Amino acid sequence: MRLSDFTGKSHNLQLCRFLAALLVIVSHAFALSRGDNRTEWLFALTKGQTTLGAVAVDLFFLCGGYLAVDSVRRYPARLSFLGKRLQRLLPPLALVVAVCIGAGALFSELPAASFFTDPGTWRYALNALMLPVHTLPGVFARNAYGPTVNGALWTLPVEFACFCACFLAHKLHLFEEKKYWLTAPAAAAGVAALFLLGRRYPILSTAAEPIALFYVGTLYNVCRAKVRLSGWAACAAAAGTAVLFALGAGRIGMILLLPYALMFLWFGGVRQIPARLGAAGELSYFMYLWGFPVQQALVDRSGGSMSPYVNMLAAAAIDIVLAAACQALFAALRRSRKKPAGAPEK
Repeated sequence: MRLSDFTGKSHNLQLCRFLAALLVIVSHAFALSRGDNRTEWLFALTKGQTTLGAVAVDLFFLCGGYLAVDSVRRYPARLSFLGKRLQRLLPPLALVVAVCIGAGALFSELPAASFFTDPGTWRYALNALMLPVHTLPGVFARNAYGPTVNGALWTLPVEFACFCACFLAHKLHLFEEKKYWLTAPAAAAGVAALFLLGRRYPILSTAAEPIALFYVGTLYNVCRAKVRLSGWAACAAAAGTAVLFALGAGRIGMILLLPYALMFLWFGGVRQIPARLGAAGELSYFMYLWGFPVQQALVDRSGGSMSPYVNMLAAAAIDIVLAAACQALFAALRRSRKKPAGAPEK
């Protein structure tokens, strides 16, 4: 079948987003609980080439790129596409940032009065605008990983920059199959430049792979009429990725091969899971926002270090509850905004 033959919502993709959010928690548990990730499962297996958390972030960006093409076509007028993205990203982010500031007084080594008058406390609020600030005064100071409150937030400005590039490509009428292929050399050169600059500025190298996966996601969507999905080819792509990791070139496999296997899993001959299971994917963004500070809080309450396995299990349970509560809260707020003024209560 062709990728374009699939219509409707992929519940397999949605479940993968939920599983990716769990993988981030599992991966972070090793670094946050012990101060390094050398014993993290995939880091050890690939001899330091990647982690479960990095793979999960790649998956989020691949999904984001694929879905963004349909979204920008749905909201082409003015900046409505970017407005919709900000509506999705910023309110939950602001809530988590506010809770972290409020709870920070309980975890800080400073007295409450000193904590709330410290400029660093209010500087942390810049995270609500996707401007990463990693520490709060005196918070998590004795933790094995260090005082970083929510290190996962670095991906949000990168993701929004990708959305802006997507919007620009649409406005330049590049989202046409014949035209979009022509952007591949420029995209490859840009990602290569980020990897090279990453030798001096590591954050650029870290961001390069997710950006590449976002572009690959858009490419699959724009050219989906030409993409044939085959189970054998998907298995070969997955096996090829494993071989490249064994050869020390895993990033090439992650960018060029693994996306095809995932497209088959999401849209190909694999049977779609029930919608009820796929709905778990709606929790993924909330889980991603809460996971890091929850894990750091658990480590803090354990004296600065703890078993990564206890951390991942406890954090996953707490994270899912918090994510479900946030989802219910924002769903209720959306319903209240849609309700006409003066409408009677049911």
